[in-house]
Amino acid sequence: MGVVRLAAAVFSPLDEELGLLAGSYTPSLQEAMTRLGAKLPYEQAREELERFCHTVVSEPTLRRHTTGNGRVGEAIVKAETRQIEKGEIPSETQPAKILISADGAYIALTGGQWREVKTVSIGEFATVIQADGVKCRPHVYHL
Repeated sequence: MGVVRLAAAVFSPLDEELGLLAGSYTPSLQEAMTRLGAKLPYEQAREELERFCHTVVSEPTLRRHTTGNGRVGEAIVKAETRQIEKGEIPSETQPAKILISADGAYIALTGGQWREVKTVSIGEFATVIQADGVKCRPHVYHL
């Protein structure tokens, strides 16, 4: 019997056409991992993923996916911020009125330490008109 060479790992063009993400997890599972990992402690997020998605993922894998996607999201926001600062975004896309709200909270870190986390919410005002033509109080849509 002859020796069989190992096949090399390749990226299928169909994967790109379908918008599939790299890795062995489906895009919806990667989204679930990231969303749960960002909102819950990693072990609890892992348990929720197993319970509702019927998928077993280790806590370190969940942590890697969550932090990795967080870094990508941060890079996107930083790039958009640079565009705004340079004036590359047309003025007609900027809202007439905005609301900025800041807050802080303490979070527990591993090892029993606590750190303060600052959050900011930036939103655009929009007047909502009901079907009968009556204006509602202004709503804030977060950017």
